Amino acid sequence: RSATRVSDVYRMYGHDLDYVDADSPEGRELLDDGKCVLVAPKGSKFKRENLDTALASGWAVMMRNRGRAFPLSDHADFRELLSFIRRCRPKRVLTFHGGKMTKGFAEYVRKRLGIDAGPLTSREETIHGPVTRGELRMKVCYEQLLRTVRIPGFEYTSPWLVKEMARRGFTRSETEAALTHLVDRRVLELTSSGVRLTQVA
Repeated sequence: RSATRVSDVYRMYGHDLDYVDADSPEGRELLDDGKCVLVAPKGSKFKRENLDTALASGWAVMMRNRGRAFPLSDHADFRELLSFIRRCRPKRVLTFHGGKMTKGFAEYVRKRLGIDAGPLTSREETIHGPVTRGELRMKVCYEQLLRTVRIPGFEYTSPWLVKEMARRGFTRSETEAALTHLVDRRVLELTSSGVRLTQVA
């Protein structure tokens, strides 16, 4: 069914693919006769004794002696990736899912295309570079603070907020910095004794 859905999208955009859904009466008849090519997702447990099986994958080039395999990939190759990067002209390129080439490809992009590039790490990344642990912690602090200050029109006193955020593991200075940040961005507004959610007109 997934192959049919993808094929339907291709047809919708003007590519006249000649295919039959395996679950349709016509499809079942073709399968019974064995006079067809059945396209099934990787790992599919679909087996029929009257059909031979083969793998279509970019990895097939490395599987010469493992049965029938066709080197057909839906991924871009090295040159296509470089061409894509050139056309996009990004500020930063993050590479991943390339094994040893994850780092090597990033170095190539940096040296040959002059674009800042590096492997994607477990750290949070932005187009400006990796986010530091402190920045990430402050982001969580903003989110926790907004979960706490959630009732429109209600005034939250600063001492209560500091105490409440301390229960969630944040220091007074972190809470005060987060409050300042959210007030500066007009998410919160100052009151005589604390803050409240900014009223939207």
